[in-house]
Amino acid sequence: MKSTVAKVIIALLVLASIGTFLYEKSKDSDSIISELKRKIVGDDASTKGEANTDATKGEYTSSRYDLVPRDELNQQDPLTQKVFSELKERYKKHFKELIEAIKADGAKPVLCFVTTEAGSAETFIQTQGRMLISGLCKEEGIDFFDITPKLAVEKEKYTFMPVDGHFNKYGAKLISTFVEGILEKYPKFSSSKTYQENERPTTFADFDPNQNVVLDGGKNLPYKLKTNAQGLRMNYSLTFPKKKQRILIIGDSEFYFPFLDNDATAFGILQNKYKGKEFMNTANWGYSIDDYVSLWNEKAKYTEPDLVLIQSTGDDIADQFFSQRLKFCRHKNQIKPSELEKQYYDVLKEKSN
Repeated sequence: MKSTVAKVIIALLVLASIGTFLYEKSKDSDSIISELKRKIVGDDASTKGEANTDATKGEYTSSRYDLVPRDELNQQDPLTQKVFSELKERYKKHFKELIEAIKADGAKPVLCFVTTEAGSAETFIQTQGRMLISGLCKEEGIDFFDITPKLAVEKEKYTFMPVDGHFNKYGAKLISTFVEGILEKYPKFSSSKTYQENERPTTFADFDPNQNVVLDGGKNLPYKLKTNAQGLRMNYSLTFPKKKQRILIIGDSEFYFPFLDNDATAFGILQNKYKGKEFMNTANWGYSIDDYVSLWNEKAKYTEPDLVLIQSTGDDIADQFFSQRLKFCRHKNQIKPSELEKQYYDVLKEKSN
């Protein structure tokens, strides 16, 4: 009897020690426990690294600069117009950097204009974004594909509205058909660029590798996120040398497909249909053109893609404002406002008070 009681006491002490350890680790912002906790409570956008947490406690953080202009950029006053022009030039610079880098590796960049805010729901910023991006594509000799005319009618059918505006399974099917049309244009296009094993990073995207977790974004829309050993949202890992045409997906949440299991996303559908191709999804919440540049240079190019599908919602101009980048940029600790942005932010802040 005494032996049994002693064993129970020892077991309880061990459990208490483990509980204390897990509690302390859960407060560590870099721990796996803390990471899963953030995802489960609704911050699906958090990934390993800097995504969606203040990268530093310095002068420029998203908690300190919490206002993000959108409709405000539609104003015609001189200061707003100057800021808007500055953001356009910033986008152009990053866009050209990205296209140049992709072409340098012999891959084919393709621009996909994809957003659920189509037709009457399209905003001024998106209209301006389409004009800017389609023009840049012409300058760079890049094909520009726009799905919004198909979404303008019955767009509610393709989203989780009124709960959430992202694509549901019907929207994912529509996007898969849209992408099929793009693939038909380049059925055998390939890049001969290769990298040595010792050149490749351990991951090719920003998700933690080997994940198999259920998330819901706090919206009671559960879905399973699976990543491979290389941090890509796909169900198996890449091998080298490649033996199939590789399609790299770069984009924001519209191509990430929150609230859908891997196989139900557009690229899961396509992967199951096209056994002779590999769809490598690096899309992530809130990413924009500057993220695409750094992601390509640091990780994604090492997948040795043939086609690169670059997705835009048209919000790209506004997304370049520093307070938006502080929330979502891959490298938030590198974000600092220009003097013009500081001036404009102060005006916005004063109006909001």
